[in-house]
Amino acid sequence: MQAGSYPELRRARGYRLYTRSGQRLLDLYQDDGRAFLGHDPKGVSRAMKAEMDRGLHAPSPSPCLRRLNRELTALWQQGLSSRTESGSASLLADPGRDWLVFSSRERYRQAVGEQSCVLWRPGLGLLNVGAFDPGAFGPGTPGTPEPGSASPDPAAVIELRLPLPGAHGLVVAGFPAGSPSGAGQLAGELSGQCSPVQLAGLHRVVNLLRTDPRVWDGRISCDTLESAWRGLSTPLFLRHGAYLQPQLQAAPYLTLHQAMLERGFFLNPSAHGLSIIPGECTAGEFAGFARACKELKECADVS
Repeated sequence: MQAGSYPELRRARGYRLYTRSGQRLLDLYQDDGRAFLGHDPKGVSRAMKAEMDRGLHAPSPSPCLRRLNRELTALWQQGLSSRTESGSASLLADPGRDWLVFSSRERYRQAVGEQSCVLWRPGLGLLNVGAFDPGAFGPGTPGTPEPGSASPDPAAVIELRLPLPGAHGLVVAGFPAGSPSGAGQLAGELSGQCSPVQLAGLHRVVNLLRTDPRVWDGRISCDTLESAWRGLSTPLFLRHGAYLQPQLQAAPYLTLHQAMLERGFFLNPSAHGLSIIPGECTAGEFAGFARACKELKECADVS
């Protein structure tokens, strides 16, 4: 992330950020997808607070993990019916996959080793990253593959980028049954315990994703501006569903980012990262963004 590119915030609600100076920003960064469902998504804070009120803060075995595994399996099976055209049917159909929640990215890296991996973001095709490359999983890194570039291997490990706000360390991954070198067993040994508070939040997030139209039926926004977003045409970004991939190099993108910020729009701070169309915005906000894209085309000298 570029220094100084993240404004000092006072609060966040839905898809809007509020700075200490009083400016309201439409959030297209969404904490690199962790706020895909918006800031403080419905029921997530309540589910996490319920576990906290039981005193279950510390990592420990919890029935939350069993419930979460059932929901993850249902989420993945739901993906099969709507993603068969992507060539991912064999990967999605794998019924023996073990879903594991890693308490840290370091533990996940140990478990994955040299295995073939794919990355899934809500509403985006599988990204094939081949043998494990830590850079390919980090937000905004040059190693991030282009969306829709997957030719998935059924034996691959699937990393799910689930939008749990603030969960920077947790990694949810699916290991195929009978993985080479006993990787599934190794993953179980290395996964460690996660706080029931985090697991309760993840459980609610998975339920919300299963009913979000942006994830499964190709809709871009959950409001009446769907056709307007689909009609957005700009050389600044290449659109993949609800995601906007920058088409600028680092220096001009930094100029674009700052100019958009001044106009009330917060993009992904990295030229290598993806911005995300909000699940809800007003007609005025969309018109302002479309106008800014048109004005800044010349500023960025994009042809």
